[in-house]
Amino acid sequence: MRTGRMVSLMLMVSLLAAPAFGQSAPTGSRAPTWGATPDAVVRAYPDAQCFGDRTERSDWECILRDTTVDTISVDVVFYGYSTGTAFGMVGVVLGFDSADVHRIVERCDSRRFGRNGD
Repeated sequence: MRTGRMVSLMLMVSLLAAPAFGQSAPTGSRAPTWGATPDAVVRAYPDAQCFGDRTERSDWECILRDTTVDTISVDVVFYGYSTGTAFGMVGVVLGFDSADVHRIVERCDSRRFGRNGD
C-alpha cells in the first residue's frame, strides 16, 4: 500500500507542480499561505505534527496524516525553510492510495475548469 501511495504522490506532483506554482490560497481559505511558519500550519491544522529536521528540500516539515479531501483519504506534508532567502513554507505534497488517483485528478480538473465533478 505504501508503494501505491508513493506512485500516486509522484503522479500528483507532476500534475500539479506547474499549475500550482506561486498560486495563492482561495479567499476565505483556512490554509496557510506561501511563506507561512510551522506555527501557522499548526494553527490551521491542529492535528499536524511538525519537525525541525533539515533535509535536502527543507529545514522543517509538518505532516497531517489521514485527513479527508472530498471523501479521499490523504496525507499532507507542508515544508519550508527557517533560514535563507526562501523563508517559510515553500511546498505542499499530497500522498494517497493509487486506487484514488482518478478521483483526485477528476476533483482537480473540476475545480480548475469550474465543473462540479460529481
